[in-house]
Amino acid sequence: MGAQTPRCTPGLEKSRRFLESLRDPSARPSIRHCARLAGVSYVTMWKAIRARKTASAPPGPGPMLPELSPHSWRGVKQRIEEDLLQGRLPRRSELPSVKQLCVRYDVAFLTMRKTLDSLCASGVLQRRGRIYRHRQNPLPASRPLRFALLVFNWGPQRQMGLFSDYDNEFVPALETECGHRGVEFEILRFWMEKKSSIICASHGTTPQNIEKRKDIDGYIIPIFHNIILETDIFVRARNTGKPFVIIDEFGGWDVRPCQAGAKHALHLCARNIRRDAEQAGEQIVGRGHRQVAFFSAYHHDLWSQQCLEGLTSALSFAGCPPPAIYVEHGSHTISEYEYTPRAISREVNRKVRDCYGACRRRMPEGYASQLDPLFSSIFDEYLVYAEANHAMQRHLKTCAANKQTTCWVAADADTVRFVSDYLGAHSPGTSLISFGTSRVITQERITTINYNAPAAATAALEFLLYPERKLPGQTGMRLEIQSMMVDRGSLRAI
Repeated sequence: MGAQTPRCTPGLEKSRRFLESLRDPSARPSIRHCARLAGVSYVTMWKAIRARKTASAPPGPGPMLPELSPHSWRGVKQRIEEDLLQGRLPRRSELPSVKQLCVRYDVAFLTMRKTLDSLCASGVLQRRGRIYRHRQNPLPASRPLRFALLVFNWGPQRQMGLFSDYDNEFVPALETECGHRGVEFEILRFWMEKKSSIICASHGTTPQNIEKRKDIDGYIIPIFHNIILETDIFVRARNTGKPFVIIDEFGGWDVRPCQAGAKHALHLCARNIRRDAEQAGEQIVGRGHRQVAFFSAYHHDLWSQQCLEGLTSALSFAGCPPPAIYVEHGSHTISEYEYTPRAISREVNRKVRDCYGACRRRMPEGYASQLDPLFSSIFDEYLVYAEANHAMQRHLKTCAANKQTTCWVAADADTVRFVSDYLGAHSPGTSLISFGTSRVITQERITTINYNAPAAATAALEFLLYPERKLPGQTGMRLEIQSMMVDRGSLRAI
């Protein structure tokens, strides 16, 4: 005999209207929480949910009650573990009080107490009276573990090991996390010669065979450019049989072929540029801005393209017009070998080198030998910077003439410097927002959507220590690190 449809009372009708008003029924809170929001009893809400599921369920037996929700103690436990990993809750320190956690996660006191007790039983937290603290699990090792950071060197001198802003934040965060965990790590530089990777220590030049390094227990490989995906470094790391983490700094590379056949491999998406740009657009609209300008000095970059896509999506969702686009394409494409975009033409580059060659022939040999490394590794980049800055000036003047555009968005570290200098001299009241943590951003106090390097370091080290354990928020071999907004005052409200 099938379940009877309950008689439609005012309470059931009120519950039914509340359930229909939910935007995402799959993310519905617990029955008790639904009843409290709708202003009905628990039994009335339960009957309404049962009638709703019975009417929409296919023939045959099936569960009548809603599935696990984020407001159950198991759902709250998962959310707390993700917040600890992402850095939204303090690590290695005292957590907020139980009442504050109840307000934050919108659950009852007893539900939160059950959640915290379960986290204590699993070793994530420790309790002393009414205080809960995050604690680290002890390492089950007879010797200090050692991990290697494989850094790609692309320059002709092969002297620089860290290139992007992310690298310069991730490495200190990794050092700090290793100190807390009692593990060691070293930097191994590598480059390509005839489709084979040459690996050396950070300060050495002697090639090393990582397959024979028994003292290394895992590897971390940052990817800042797709040229690294074409190397055999992943095959060599996979052949060691040890866990390795791929740090995807751009959030757009397809790293699945690199993970093929690996027993323990993690794709750690350190940045989702499109999502970060959407977050920036939401912040801009929330401050009252309706017309936005987008600037990029190297618009062939994957970074610039995804920034524009995310920003346009957020503005269109809010009913605002798309951003005014001011970009320079230059000669850079994603498939080029150089990491620094080349905005200067080959003809200008040839003329400058010919001029330098003529001057060099008139110099004493001692002076010339000292200038050669400077010219080969730095001079070209300064020339590129000057050329891009000159090309962007006409865009900046055009945009400044439109007084209705109240917020400017800079896509990369070089562009934000051009835009910041121009705004400081001509339009200091215009809002400015960018991405990253370059030196000019921190010095000029520009509001940015930042990468969460400490959370990435924590997740990478956690995976290398316990590769059999699934990290909170991990989907298959992929884990995405949430970015965060740092408001330094350049994004003003209207």
